[in-house]
Order: sequence, then structure tokens, then C-alpha cells
Amino acid sequence: MTTWLKVTATCLQDITIGTGATRAFMSPTMDHVPGSTVRGALARAWRFKHGDGHPRFRDVFDGTVRFGPLRAIGSDVANQSVWGCKYHSDHGEPEYLDAAFACPHCGREGTVDPCPGCGVSPRVAPSMCGRPGERLKGTIMFGAQSTKLVTSTAIDPERMTALESSLFAREVFPRGTVFDGHIVGDPTLTALLKDFERIALGGRKSVLGAVQLAVEEVPAPLPAQPTGPVVLRTVSPTILVDHTGAPSVDLPAAFPVGVVADIWGGRLAADGTSGWHAASRLPKPGDVALAPGAVIALSGIDGHDLRRLLDEGIGLRRPEGFGWLEIVEGAWKPPAKPAVQEVQIDAVVVHRFGPLTRPERKWLAGWLRVPREWDDSHYFAALWETATGKNLNPRKREMVRELLEATLPGDRTALASELERV
Repeated sequence: MTTWLKVTATCLQDITIGTGATRAFMSPTMDHVPGSTVRGALARAWRFKHGDGHPRFRDVFDGTVRFGPLRAIGSDVANQSVWGCKYHSDHGEPEYLDAAFACPHCGREGTVDPCPGCGVSPRVAPSMCGRPGERLKGTIMFGAQSTKLVTSTAIDPERMTALESSLFAREVFPRGTVFDGHIVGDPTLTALLKDFERIALGGRKSVLGAVQLAVEEVPAPLPAQPTGPVVLRTVSPTILVDHTGAPSVDLPAAFPVGVVADIWGGRLAADGTSGWHAASRLPKPGDVALAPGAVIALSGIDGHDLRRLLDEGIGLRRPEGFGWLEIVEGAWKPPAKPAVQEVQIDAVVVHRFGPLTRPERKWLAGWLRVPREWDDSHYFAALWETATGKNLNPRKREMVRELLEATLPGDRTALASELERV
């Protein structure tokens, strides 16, 4: 039996998940954190903590453990079963109609085609505000503005001033954004992932990407008792192949159990299957994949088979979060929660750095920016011999020691940036 872990990542710094689509000096970010990015960040933290010779590394990161995508709180995948009004005007008509649960024309519950109530197929675009509705495309939708642009310039190495015609912009999720998702796998392997409290996600890790991680075991997301068709959706790209190994878009054939009673989806994903392989320093190949948000109604499936389907997912590259399935309990609604929760990050920061004064934080940041060999017998002795270190009381010394011992060597520069901003 597998174990489900809920992962909550609170951004201690701005983070950006590169798309490889930089245009005109503007680097956008992905609208979520892919499972492959989560897996890579945890593998990096593992290697810093345990080294390269740990016998369980391959079992955890190249085995059956699956790392799901992380979405910002206040965001959701737009189901492809939903009709949306492109030019909505608020005069009492709905902005979204989910054809997976009711006829979009007359509102009759059920998904019979054609609808017994009005005789129209639910696959025909309904009239919404006097215009035909438009299918949602499986993109991530946010209840509030979730990203911001950070602009910087290159520095002239001789004059140490801004270099002319070298202005760059980067889209980031701001510090304070909270993401959540799941990891699922063998309990003896997933238990090894609970010890990482701080990792780095995305690019520019020297100044971006630090997150506070909380991992807790949760029950598998199963309905109390499946009765009738079970409605599922994909929340990540799904990579399928046929019996010859060629790319396929035959989504019903990907389900080994149950009978596909109905399906809404089939769009190809525009991007999201490639990435960067840090160990080899090479880009990952892109695969043909179906876009997230595909909705599937399955009949003839019991609780055991449903649990196995959720545990294992569908398609290829499932340990990287592709082919991740979720149960859909009701008609889709747009997210309404804000994506940034500044109060939570402030509480984390105050807890970590509250006892230190601003000059003391600046001193510690400067110390961290200079590369030094880590040796307990000499590292802290040299730290306490500095002018500021000599004046720290025992409580502050203990706090600084615990903070440094819990920080991975590769994250010291990121911690220094965090100290300077608090």
C-alpha cells in the first residue's frame, strides 16, 4: 500500500520556474511548479545532506515514488469540460457551465448525449451572454494577481554602472506565495522525504527560489463510497504512446480499469514536458503530451481499482508528476482565494530572525557570502571571534548555530539575501 504526503511550500524568496521561452529580454515563469521540478529540488537537497553514495537515492528518485505538481493557493486547473463566456457581462447569467455534471443548455443533471430535456448535445457550444461559449483549455487560473515583474540591468565591469541597452525583466511568484501538492509512494521511501524543511525551487538559486517546506502524511483522496460513474481529471500534462511506442492521443486506452463512459479533452499541451537535467547539465527532450484539465467519467470501477489508479496515474514519466489524476466531486468553479499570504511568511521570518538586530543580520549575511569550508571545530570559532560575534549573547549564538547547521551549503547565499531583506 502506498502513502500520500501533502507538500506545502511557502516562498521565502521570489521564485521563477523557467519556461525556456525568453523573448525580448523578458523571461516568463510557469504558472505552477511541475513535479519534475519538485523531484529535482528534493534530489539536490538530498545530495547536499547525504552525499552521492546513499543506497536509497535511486529508489526514491528513480523508482516508483511520484512527485506531483504544486499549485499556488488560490489557483486551479481549468477543466476542459467547462464552457466559459468569453465576454461575460454581469446580468444574471452564469459565466461558466460544466458539461460533466449537467446539460449546459437546459441545466438538466446528467451527461446523456443528446440531452433528454432539450434534445441538444452537451458538446454543442451553449449561448452565453448572447454569444457561443468557449471551452476552457486546461490552463491554470488564478483568483488574484499572482506574479510580478522584476527588472534588473547588467553592470559595466569597468565603470561599475548600468550597462547601456542591457535591461532585463523576469516574471516571478512573489515572496509569500504558498504552493501545495502531493507526493505518493512506498511508505518506507516517502518517509525519507520528511526531513527537508528548506529547499530551493526554480532558477537563479543564488538570489531566488528559497522555500520553507512542510510535509505531512494525509489519507488518499478517495470518495467515501464510489457509486455510479466516477469523474476524474488530469492536472498535469499526460504523455501517451501506442503499442509501437509512437506518441498517442488515445486517452481512453490509457485507463486499465473501468469503462470510459465519457470524456472531455484532447488538446495538446503547448509546453511543460521539457526541462533541465541538472545532473548532466543538458535539456530534457520534449514529448507530445495532452494538456491538463481533461475530464473523464469512469463507470464499473470499485474502490480498490480507483485507489490504484490515483496512486499510479496514467501514461509515461509518472514519477515526474505527468499523468496525475484527481477526483472531481462537483461542477468546476473559478478560484476566488488570493494567491499571496504575506502574514504567513512574516510569521516564518520573525520566528527565524526575530532576535537578531538589523546590524547583526547584515553581519551574518556578509559572513555567509564569503565561501568557507564547513568544519564545526573551526567554522563557529572564527565566527564568534568577529567583532559582532563577540557581542552576541548565548541565546543569539545558539540561534545562529542552529540556523547555519540547518542550511545547506548551496543555500547560504540565498539565506544571506533573505537576511538582508528582513
